[in-house]
Amino acid sequence: MARLAARKWAVVTFGTLLLVGSAVSASGWGHRSRLPQDRATSPPVHSVDLKWTASTSRVVGYNVYRSEKASGPYVRLTSAPVSRTDYTDRTVQAGRTYFYRVRAVDNKGHESSYSNQVKAEVPSP
Repeated sequence: MARLAARKWAVVTFGTLLLVGSAVSASGWGHRSRLPQDRATSPPVHSVDLKWTASTSRVVGYNVYRSEKASGPYVRLTSAPVSRTDYTDRTVQAGRTYFYRVRAVDNKGHESSYSNQVKAEVPSP
């Protein structure tokens, strides 16, 4: 872990995170749709599955961020760092497009720079 100090501020860099794939649906790349018991009255429930490579540095977990614009701003979805290298966003809405990024978090709470961006298009019901 490299640290660069300037005027009492420290920037911590971690190994590069690679956010991959997103979710898979029956129709190919996209999103997993979960159908409720009563298919006639309820629309499908959508989610986006994210996976990324582990940081090469020591980390306590990862924060997942989402935006509805490629340029941001990004909002953190995780209330605390997740320790795994995958996350399912179950708060997506049908017919919308989302952009995701992940940051690694060390034991002092410092975050890495953002991972690459992944675009997810949620199908309409």
